[in-house]
Amino acid sequence: MIDVSRRDHPGPRFAAGPMTDLDLPDASVAALLAFRSLIHGPDDALPTVRARFRRVPRPRGPLLLGFHVGDESQVKTQGYGAHTPERPRPPP
Repeated sequence: MIDVSRRDHPGPRFAAGPMTDLDLPDASVAALLAFRSLIHGPDDALPTVRARFRRVPRPRGPLLLGFHVGDESQVKTQGYGAHTPERPRPPP
């Protein structure tokens, strides 16, 4: 999607990176997009991710989050096209 964004909108800078380690200065990005991304990290990383999502956008910069609907956590063992999805490994 980053490649599509760069192709269709050559002016702005687009980048992707880990939500748990946004190596960006405070108030340094115009907007953040996390579309169905938070569901792929460990639950205990959410406070860290939320703190970074508050820190790096410029004042009044938009944050677009997308979620699936549901009340339970589910582990998907097979991805689209029958491949096994990569899952973050817990620290030792």
